[in-house]
Amino acid sequence: GDVTDPPPFDALATVTHARLRAAQGDVAGARRLLKTLLARRPDDPEARALLARLCGLEQSEPEDPSLEPLEPPVPGDPAALAASFRSALNAAQPRGAGQRKAERLRALLGRIAARRGASGAR
Repeated sequence: GDVTDPPPFDALATVTHARLRAAQGDVAGARRLLKTLLARRPDDPEARALLARLCGLEQSEPEDPSLEPLEPPVPGDPAALAASFRSALNAAQPRGAGQRKAERLRALLGRIAARRGASGAR
């Protein structure tokens, strides 16, 4: 074949490759690789043992908890969030350290609110 042709599937069938696939969650792909490998080398004890273990996973594997439905999100209370945010900011800075910045920010927010009110824009 041409140099750019991919290798045949059975050339990729190794116990190491099957372990990697299984570790990534592709148990079915790992089993296919092991069956292909065992068709070439039926007496490979490592491949047989891994295939037996992977076939047993289907029956004994617990349900994946990440697939369970989650509680629907609950909207936050803007006033409680603002109070919590202010509290966190105040605790992070010593008294007076951010006073000028806070005043400048309040003035900027006031100008923005005034412009919105004057133009009716939202």
